[in-house]
Amino acid sequence: MKFFNNDKYFSTHLKNFLYFIAYSIFIITLFFLFALNLSKTSNLSSNNYDLEDETFDVGSFNKNTISLELKATEYISDLFSKRNNAFLTGEVHDLSMFYNLTHTNSTYSFNNELKRISYLRDWAIERGIIFTSITSSVTIKDLKDTGDMITFKADENCEFNYVYYDDNTVNTFNVNLIHILSLNKIDNSFEIEKDYYLDFLNNTSNNYAYNLNGSHLEFSKSFNKNFVITDNLNIGDILSYKKFNFVDHKGVVCGYDSKNYPLVNSTTINSNNIPFDLGWKEKNIYKE
Repeated sequence: MKFFNNDKYFSTHLKNFLYFIAYSIFIITLFFLFALNLSKTSNLSSNNYDLEDETFDVGSFNKNTISLELKATEYISDLFSKRNNAFLTGEVHDLSMFYNLTHTNSTYSFNNELKRISYLRDWAIERGIIFTSITSSVTIKDLKDTGDMITFKADENCEFNYVYYDDNTVNTFNVNLIHILSLNKIDNSFEIEKDYYLDFLNNTSNNYAYNLNGSHLEFSKSFNKNFVITDNLNIGDILSYKKFNFVDHKGVVCGYDSKNYPLVNSTTINSNNIPFDLGWKEKNIYKE
């Protein structure tokens, strides 16, 4: 026969009762804290705390930055359009209006464009080439607003179309240019403070002597009817372009234009179907 131990029975029920009281107090405390937090949240709203305003810029663009970027893109697109027109006509008055020729850096950037324009026009006329159109598209990256100035990178894709004096077949090549630009804010527009970049013309045009007559760049060369196009290059040939005995970049002969002028592609300078010696002297081009 088994008997209950009264002391043990009483002790067990006492523990259960105490657990119940503690649990009840815990639940009541949770409800109290929950109600207190609701009250604080209501107070935040009643004090006109605008949560939407505080989180508006998270993961979104600043409207002023977008507006400034669009304005800069329009300005640079206009600049490149005026420069491309100068390639075709030699007239640089409209181009000069983008620069402050009392500032050293701005003047340097403008002179660099004059050299490039003059070189390309002389290179073309000597070979009997006429550029029919030059167009650019631009993408702006990493724009920074420093108050009186903005700085950014501009990725310019430039397409050149040309024919020969005695051949109306349109030939096309493309180059990609990376610009580092600084623009001064002038009223509701800008002016070029700096436009630095290396491109496919730089090796030859860098020290090119241009002939500026008023606002017109005169030709320094003329059509050479005896100009000889090399026949020593075949599709697939690899060319090394050297500067100071160092290889600046390489290109691969990818085809020929309508006059059998060898064309090259180069990922190093981001060019496609470009005449193999444009921007370079043949003595600095080596076939591997």
